[in-house]
Amino acid sequence: MEFSNNLAPATKSLTTSYTRLSGFSKCPLKYKFAYIDKITENVIEGLDESLLVGSLAHYFMEEYLKGSDRERALRVGLERWITRDCKLKFGVIEKGDYVIAFKGLDLGELVEYADKVGNIYKRCGESYSDIDAIRNTDRSIPKDPIKYSPAAVKKEIKDQGLFTLALDINNAASVSSSQFNRLTLTDLIGRAAFYFYSFEIPEWVKRTVAIELRFDDLDLKWKNGRRWLGGIDWVIESNDGAIVICDHKTEKEKTSGLDVLHHPQLNLYASLYCKLYGRVPDYIAINHLPSGTMSIAQTDIEIMTKVVEDLELIEQEIKTAEETNVWRKPLSPSEYNSPCYSRDWQTKAVSRVCKYFKHCWPYYAENIKEELKLLET
Repeated sequence: MEFSNNLAPATKSLTTSYTRLSGFSKCPLKYKFAYIDKITENVIEGLDESLLVGSLAHYFMEEYLKGSDRERALRVGLERWITRDCKLKFGVIEKGDYVIAFKGLDLGELVEYADKVGNIYKRCGESYSDIDAIRNTDRSIPKDPIKYSPAAVKKEIKDQGLFTLALDINNAASVSSSQFNRLTLTDLIGRAAFYFYSFEIPEWVKRTVAIELRFDDLDLKWKNGRRWLGGIDWVIESNDGAIVICDHKTEKEKTSGLDVLHHPQLNLYASLYCKLYGRVPDYIAINHLPSGTMSIAQTDIEIMTKVVEDLELIEQEIKTAEETNVWRKPLSPSEYNSPCYSRDWQTKAVSRVCKYFKHCWPYYAENIKEELKLLET
């Protein structure tokens, strides 16, 4: 790692979260830019596909677990996501000096599209085993029915008129924002709907204790005085009275029970739940939305305590960086598994870049500026 101390004096962040602690461990300088300096100039503001899908799937789940039916969960989730995350608007779009009007996004059409493709894609899922399940020609489970659609999926989408509907939606999105010349809005909606429709509440769930239990709403503080941000997606009481804290995940690969047992975020949340309510949750769990499966592990107090101690060490490193104003960054933006940027393994095009890339690596950014423009437009 390279050290940077030719920087503006650091102040202290008054809040913390698992995301912030994890982010500092990957790149302390990014932590400074994001949470202390709060830099907004000369940053790369391209939308991130995986974050957009994850946000929409979480909105669907939140509303559904509150008791809404699937159609209402789609409507509430899409309305929030389109305006808040995608920065788009509903209704007629006016462009140009002569006010040329384009048909804009319609919430009803988005709900219709999400409902229909969700019902199609869920039949491709690992957890779906009914007679109408959709499989590859060799009867294997489709790895990615959105990106590599089996013939049966393409036929149903065509038969239900969804190709035309998708074209209208994507045209409206691309006219509204140049970001959606690069991203396909209906692919994002389809993937989130697939994850949402693959979910069924397990039979062992007696009741929902809390949904989106926000630490910031409870004014929960760490020993250093920083206020906790973030929260637990789903707190469950099982039929036998056990308390389970569950996090929804949309990563491609499933997490094993052993990985859940040692998962730092869940163990931290178990510790914070105990601090709030005086009881260690009996189980911690990850609800893997892409596969429609849940991995569960019994909470181990020794592991939970060790995870919290490790996170406290990261917190101490943050405190030292704030006091000395010395912040590490990778030796090179292109080193293996760099948090700075990455390329698609097939096309070799830049697929992800840190929003502060131009601040950390100005000369490197200048050499790939045309590629960076594609992520911002």
